[in-house]
Amino acid sequence: MTNSERDTSLLNLENEYESIKDYFTSVKFAYRERESKKFFYDNLHDDGVSISGRVLEQSKANLRSVKRIYEEKSESMSGLSKEQFEIETEIRESERERDKLAEEINALQSDANRLEIIRSSGERQRGLEEQLGAMKAENGKTQLRLNETRAIFDRNEIDDLLRKERELIERKRELTGEVRRLTVAGSEEEIEEVFCWHRMLGEFYKALFGEVEVKKEGNRVWVTVTVTGRMRVTVVGKRVVEIEAADCPKSMAAAFVRCRSLCLRIGDPRLAICCCCLQSVASLMRLDN
Repeated sequence: MTNSERDTSLLNLENEYESIKDYFTSVKFAYRERESKKFFYDNLHDDGVSISGRVLEQSKANLRSVKRIYEEKSESMSGLSKEQFEIETEIRESERERDKLAEEINALQSDANRLEIIRSSGERQRGLEEQLGAMKAENGKTQLRLNETRAIFDRNEIDDLLRKERELIERKRELTGEVRRLTVAGSEEEIEEVFCWHRMLGEFYKALFGEVEVKKEGNRVWVTVTVTGRMRVTVVGKRVVEIEAADCPKSMAAAFVRCRSLCLRIGDPRLAICCCCLQSVASLMRLDN
């Protein structure tokens, strides 16, 4: 029997019990009414068997029958009440078990969510490790290219510039000694020739390396090299942060972009200034050609 059928049966029994109770009340009232009438009739007639006695006996029999039915229904109601109590107890126990199972399900769901988060984190970490490995490999290749490029600069342009600088310094030293000798000799004509030579040498330096202007403000330094165009190197904390060009020939634009990218990647101010000077020299050579 399901819970709904039990509830329906219990409701029907309760309705029947109320009906029997109302019927018993009515019979009891009728019995008292008849007993009163009997007493009234007994006082009116002589002693002996009367109709009211038979009516009273019948009423008593009916009352006993109703009482017996009432007792049977009461016992049935008691049994149903006990059964209802047991059913309600089972329902409460089932509800407690259901709540306990719901808590266990929620705990298992929380564990599953944590495991899913851990799994997702592991996959994301593996993806990041793969990206890191790829970045390290790419950085290694870039570092190799930088080392190769730096080696080329060291072997070729920078070595040539340093060699020319040493030659010019040596030539300057020789000219200085010659000027001193001429000064001691007191020859005005020779001194004038030496002066012209130094002036020509200064113009050569200017034509080769351009005009160099240095401006400093705090830890920021601007070095401007001007030949055919103007290139400005910005240095912050002994590291190149920007290289700008203005009024440069269009033919040198691609070379300037490559040189600028390389210098910013390495960050060495000396290399950046040397590259600017080389750009200026190359620009002059192209203009001469």
